[in-house]
Amino acid sequence: MRYQIVNNSNINILYKLNKQLARDENQLSLFSAKKKEYKNAFISKKAIVFGILIYKKNKAIGFMIYINKFATYLASRVLFIEDIYLKDKYQTKKNINKLLQHMIKKSNIEKYSRLEMRVLKNYSLNKTIIKKNGFKKIKKWDTYRFE
Repeated sequence: MRYQIVNNSNINILYKLNKQLARDENQLSLFSAKKKEYKNAFISKKAIVFGILIYKKNKAIGFMIYINKFATYLASRVLFIEDIYLKDKYQTKKNINKLLQHMIKKSNIEKYSRLEMRVLKNYSLNKTIIKKNGFKKIKKWDTYRFE
């Protein structure tokens, strides 16, 4: 697999893959983002999120989206994986392991204090692989959402 940071030349690929993810999860009716909004979020001067496109040969097969959070007690950055997506035929244990290892390496190289992710209860990527990579389920907090 090959990784490419989301930039102006490939933002449309990320947008299409996200739309495909919504379609795969039967949630296309919830997908309301416009291409311009993606561009502003990922590559404007006020970018709020980062993305990595995943390629097999020259074909885009998925993406990872991440943000910076803050660890209050440590006064340091936390790398938070917001989304991981691989097209169905590429959702293998081997590929999931590679993606997690890539982000672990990134967090170590860039001196993040930790790496976190929130996982849907019906997560299609293998939770056993997540745990084997050293991630632990956090039971300390409940997540709340206001929409």
